[in-house]
Amino acid sequence: MGAGALIDRFTLYQEISYAHLPNLPILLSMVVGDSPGYHFLAARFTVFLCWMALLWAFGALSWRLSKSLPITTLAILLLLTNPLFIGRAPMLVASHIFPVCLATFGFLFFVLAMERERRRSFYVFLCGASLSLAVGFKANYVIVIPPFVVAAFLLPRSLRLSDRLWRVVLPMGLGGLVAGLPTIYYFLAHTDAFLFNTVEYFTGPHRTYWNEPARAATVTGLSLHSQIIFAYRLWGAGASVIILVGLCYCFAAFALLRDRTAAWRQLSVYPIPITLALTALGVLISFVTKPAFPQYYMPPIPFMILLIVCLLAAMTAEQRQHARPLIVALAVGAFLLGAPQLLQDLPKLARPSTWTGIQVHNTAMRIREHLTIDARRPRIATLSPSYAIDAGLEIYPQLASGPFFFRIGDYLSAEERAAYNITSPSTIHVLFDAAPPDAILIGHEGEFDEPLKAYALAHGYVRVAEPIGTDRYGDSILYVRPVGSAPTASEAPAKAATAGLAPQ
Repeated sequence: MGAGALIDRFTLYQEISYAHLPNLPILLSMVVGDSPGYHFLAARFTVFLCWMALLWAFGALSWRLSKSLPITTLAILLLLTNPLFIGRAPMLVASHIFPVCLATFGFLFFVLAMERERRRSFYVFLCGASLSLAVGFKANYVIVIPPFVVAAFLLPRSLRLSDRLWRVVLPMGLGGLVAGLPTIYYFLAHTDAFLFNTVEYFTGPHRTYWNEPARAATVTGLSLHSQIIFAYRLWGAGASVIILVGLCYCFAAFALLRDRTAAWRQLSVYPIPITLALTALGVLISFVTKPAFPQYYMPPIPFMILLIVCLLAAMTAEQRQHARPLIVALAVGAFLLGAPQLLQDLPKLARPSTWTGIQVHNTAMRIREHLTIDARRPRIATLSPSYAIDAGLEIYPQLASGPFFFRIGDYLSAEERAAYNITSPSTIHVLFDAAPPDAILIGHEGEFDEPLKAYALAHGYVRVAEPIGTDRYGDSILYVRPVGSAPTASEAPAKAATAGLAPQ
């Protein structure tokens, strides 16, 4: 949320480090305000709305592809109970679920374009825009673009090539261009910083940080072999294994047909090649980033499910009759394996006080109570900026992304830290000496909170007696600057004062 809160006052990538493409900060900037409020709750609600939109689009797409209620129900269950999609990562205020939702809408619009001649160019434009927006949330979803670009040149077969270029290819390209303008802007305006944040971060300091022996023992996926093992555990366990069973059955059903020509004809008909290509590319992209985390293995899952939908839809009436018991068994199996994880938090819906967004806001208000609010907003130093944002407090742009760039700061040169406005554990005191914080909040980021704590103790900050809140990462501990040494109004954070405070 930090980048979204500051994007109106500081330049993304150049002054605010952010490791992905810009669509999420832009979206969150519409949700996050400057005054105290339930901003984290609103951001979580935005994620929830995206989830609802994904389920609707996924159901609508499955229906369009299969024209079968049982197959559509199976598809929704396979997605809704998949552990990679109902785990913690897709529920966070992060860029994990948005590209899946938009890619699904893109596929749906392409199908509608193939079905509805009168508004074909309009739907293809929406397809290109949706796919481009998906990539703008998370760059690894660039895999969704090539299959549809190729399909745009080939479909519908009833059109001449010149007509397809004018009515399909061109509108899709225009949609992608319009929706990709934010990414294009940042790339052209701040090329070096953009490439450092979105590419070099992952291939350089991020990987170096995790390759440290002490940390390498805590993660997996630092080698291709370990990535494959990790993928096997994720894709072959729980409700995910139901998807593999369904795929194996469908391919076996076609492989066992005596008329191989007819089987090949069924398998080569649109949209099976598109879903097959999306699945293959989704598998490949899962192994690009090291080390491995569960959310990196999400991309192929929805396309595997849609491939099952397409294969079942392509079956003859006799084949589908034989497949009915399997469809029921897969649906029941998915529900039994995924329901416990899916339903475990449902009781919280009836108790708003247990919602994470409410708890974050309550902690934020307690932080605010311990600070003097006058003509300027107090500035708080923390690697957990969501609390400060909910409290309507000022945060440092160098810490807006939490620990992600802070922890790799010492692997960069002083010139790189200055160029990209990044601080680090060993140089954070330079930032604080130049613009002292009114309070320091720690307790959620383990070892990376230690430099902030050390600064607080060395400069006479007073610790609030009791933890002012708690979450799954730890207790919120607040250190407040003594009233007698509070910074003057001239020290109020401003762009000119803080944008260049990267350690030298």
